[in-house]
This record gives sequence, C-alpha cells and structure tokens, in this order.
Amino acid sequence: IFCYAKQNRIPEALKILERIESFSMDKKKMEVGKIYEYSGNMSKAIDYYQGLVDDNPFFEDAHFRLAQIYFERKKWKQANEHLFEAIDHNEGFTEARILLAKLLLKRKKYKQSLRELDYLKENEANLDELESLYGQVYFKMKKYDQAIKAFETYEEPEKMDIEALMDYVSSLKQLKSYEKAAPLLEIARNRGELTDKMKNELKKLAKDLPALPNSEKVVN
Repeated sequence: IFCYAKQNRIPEALKILERIESFSMDKKKMEVGKIYEYSGNMSKAIDYYQGLVDDNPFFEDAHFRLAQIYFERKKWKQANEHLFEAIDHNEGFTEARILLAKLLLKRKKYKQSLRELDYLKENEANLDELESLYGQVYFKMKKYDQAIKAFETYEEPEKMDIEALMDYVSSLKQLKSYEKAAPLLEIARNRGELTDKMKNELKKLAKDLPALPNSEKVVN
C-alpha cells in the first residue's frame, strides 16, 4: 500500500486497502490518512483527518494524529487542542498523554508537564521515554541532580531522544561530572539526526569537557 502511496499512486493504494478484510472501518479510515501522508501531500492528510473529527468528534485516533502533525510543525495551539480532545474521549490514552507532556515541556509549562508524567507513572506506564522526559523537565527547571537521576534510569542512552541526550550531557556538565558526560557526548556527536543548531551546541559543550580527548573536533 505505502509503496504505491510513495509513488503517488493513491487510487491503487486505496483499492488494496479496501480489500483488506481484517481491518476495522476506523482502522481503514486512519490508513487512508497515512496514504496521503506517504504520498507527501500533508495538506490533504490534514484536511482528511480534520474531516474525520468533524464527522465524529469522538474519533480519538484522528485527533491524536492531527496533534502529532501539528506538534511536528511546532503549531503548539492546534496540537494542544487536538490532544485535549483525544484525552477527553479516552483518559487512558498513553501516547496522547506522553505527547501532551512533551508539548507542555516545549511551552515551558514544566509543572504541568511533571503532572502528566506523574499521572502516567501512577498508571504503570513504565517506559524509558518517561524517565528521559522527567530528566528534560528537571533540566529546564535547573534541578540538575534530579535530572541526572532520571536520565540514569534510561538503560540504553544511545537510543535516547537526541534532545534528551544533549540535556543529559548538559546536566552533567553543570555539576562538573565531566568523566560521565564525555562518553555520552561521543554518543551524541555520532548521531545522524543532528541539526546545525545541535552541532553548534555540541561544540560548545565539548569545550567545557576537559575529560574529552580532542574535544575541539566535535561535529563539523
């Protein structure tokens, strides 16, 4: 299906989808939106998902996907509106609550973000991602000891979200834990998804880490 979608052969993709009997009607509706996304037509996808929630305001998955798209586009207000709709219709929507915690972090509403994370933890959403988010919130609040404690519970830092990993390194730098920060900085500098802004931030971090050999040779 998605091979056709990537080739912008949407009618063929839709025909194949229609023949899949194991999918529920709601599942098929969401897959249509993904077809538009894979074709690169995000405006069409947004309009399509919006049509789903206009027809059925209780369609939590469509609200959530709209929230994800708006979050990726840094349109915080629209993302917030659709997240609250999704959670209002399904209080236990874990993925939506995680995204809400991230959104509140981006909007510098740190205490509210912590409340969302606490809710998730109390309801046994034991995910590594939660701990890295706790770490990021505490870092932004300049509570570096608590940030490090949260980050340290993440078992595989090489798989940590790149922004969280950089906040982890920065927390260690703030407390002059250079020996712990150095290997994590090496992991960060070798990640493939670095933006130019991140590369510049890594260069600044490296200059403050005397334990890191050849620290001036960070990302080009």
